[in-house]
Amino acid sequence: MGRFRRKINCMREWITNHRILLGWLGAATVVTFLATLFTVPWLVVRIWIINHRILLAASVVTFLATLFLVPWLVIRIPADYFTHQKRHRQAKQSQHPIIRITLIIAKNVLGCLFVVIGFIMLLVPGQGIMTMLIGVMFLDFPRKYQLERRLVSYGPVFRSINWLRHRARQDPLMLEFAKKETPVSGAKLTTRR
Repeated sequence: MGRFRRKINCMREWITNHRILLGWLGAATVVTFLATLFTVPWLVVRIWIINHRILLAASVVTFLATLFLVPWLVIRIPADYFTHQKRHRQAKQSQHPIIRITLIIAKNVLGCLFVVIGFIMLLVPGQGIMTMLIGVMFLDFPRKYQLERRLVSYGPVFRSINWLRHRARQDPLMLEFAKKETPVSGAKLTTRR
């Protein structure tokens, strides 16, 4: 036991005689730790940015584009767009068939692009769900109208769309079906779905 006590006493004496040196070593250790803590993540981020410039540029461009394009498209949706049971189609007989087919193809390609970009924006900054909704509205496929209604009726999406429309001084979107009036023996009855 005596030997152990002598070693402890010797260490205490050395520590008390070298307090200033230990203080500087402690400060240097803390500074090194903090420098490592703040430098290494930035180096990793910098290396990632250098290696993924195209992905970063695409992310920034799509984020900025959706900040302007999605609200612009949302405020142009007619307020009664979702109030009908079926989609009302406008006949475009005045267009040449080649022009009509070209426009349909371009609209569907644009819709696919919006859906893909919207899906990507679920992972990176941007308005992913609203961008996907705009893309679905451009696409042509069976039962599209029901899917659009379901996406728009999702609470956060519906509130976001109407908030954008309110800021643009547009009427809010309506989701209820318009009531049909049917004359029966001189009286009008309303039918509900």
